[in-house]
Amino acid sequence: MDTVGQPPRNVEEAMRTGIDRRTMLKAAAAAGVFAGTWVAPRIETLGFAPAGAMTQCIVTNEANQDLNSNQSNNTYVSTGFTQCTDTTQHLSFGNQGNSGPDEILFKNPTANCTSITVQTAPADCNTTDPNRFDPDQSGFKVFISATNGTGCSNCKLVQVVIFNSNRTTIFATFTALANGTTPCGTGTPPAILVQLGPSGPPGAQCITPSDARLAARLSCSGVQHCT
Repeated sequence: MDTVGQPPRNVEEAMRTGIDRRTMLKAAAAAGVFAGTWVAPRIETLGFAPAGAMTQCIVTNEANQDLNSNQSNNTYVSTGFTQCTDTTQHLSFGNQGNSGPDEILFKNPTANCTSITVQTAPADCNTTDPNRFDPDQSGFKVFISATNGTGCSNCKLVQVVIFNSNRTTIFATFTALANGTTPCGTGTPPAILVQLGPSGPPGAQCITPSDARLAARLSCSGVQHCT
């Protein structure tokens, strides 16, 4: 006799059914069955977790931390990469003043983590060229360069997004899974390789909007409420 959907016959069966269901939900979440669902502009919940349990969240930097694109004829082109022929596409998301790398600051992204800093760097990790802090959009890395707190190890860089000026349109997306590479110096793996020049993904080759902005996304555990 088919008993699917019928109520439990006694307390023991009800408890067993509840435990089996929680086990299946946890297994499904671990296998990636439950897709991410945005619940706030900054943090996204991934997977299933019982009330009060640790969850896995996607944390996007605040909009005021986005890196603006800079047009310059002095961008640093990494070895092995080709700059766009159109000079208006000599762009970087780095520090136009060349005083240091451009950075994104995440404040309190997870428990016991006061801050995480993400920076850009040339794809070839050059440390001597005077223009290295303006890495050309043809190829540059994004990675975690500094952390403050014991809980920061629960966060990993998973995505770099190129938006338009008001974040209403995504121009290109790069992920640690598809575009992962090694960070420069003492950076925390993984780094993400961003390519918006001739070797960039289809639809994102040397046509970056002049008002483009770069944002980063972390995947963090240890967050009890993804809000």
